[in-house]
Amino acid sequence: QELLCFEEPGQLFIWDLFSQQNELMSAKELLTVVCVFSSAFVEEKVQFLAAVFDAAGRGLRTGKEIADCGMMVLTVLGKTTGHLAKAKEVTPQMQAELVDMISAQAL
Repeated sequence: QELLCFEEPGQLFIWDLFSQQNELMSAKELLTVVCVFSSAFVEEKVQFLAAVFDAAGRGLRTGKEIADCGMMVLTVLGKTTGHLAKAKEVTPQMQAELVDMISAQAL
């Protein structure tokens, strides 16, 4: 409660929405929820999630970490809107977008 600064009804809403069969939420999922629905600017949200998904802690992310982050954001949005995205449907598009972004950065 102190970490999220939510009143009990808000915490229960998050628990009901994101827990599966009374299991604990992953820390990455909880931090993604907080980040996505925060009032921070998009650039700040991207920086925050990049740090959360940076397993090595070196400021460099692998393609898998970037894809995992994107999927987590889509999962959070899907659970709150009822329009769930499936990884097998999203992955090819994410791969194409990443190739385009990396190519643009190289220029």
